Amino acid sequence: MTPKLRVREGFLANRRRERGQTSIDEQADELGIGRSTLYRLNAGAQPASEVVATLCLHYGYSAGEVVEPYDATPSEMAGVAS
Repeated sequence: MTPKLRVREGFLANRRRERGQTSIDEQADELGIGRSTLYRLNAGAQPASEVVATLCLHYGYSAGEVVEPYDATPSEMAGVAS
């Protein structure tokens, strides 16, 4: 297995709830990130470094609070959310 990063489970949903947002579309618009990227992140896709930086700066969290490492299978290593 290969180490990979993913957004911590519940991180994006918790930020939406805190801001009173009812959809991923609203969150994507606020962040300036594509909706498809947020959908992929919610599904466990590996975030690009620019996306991690955006989440950290926008929400005021460190990278370690936003993402977590895990062991990925070779088939999971094929896609990276950008």
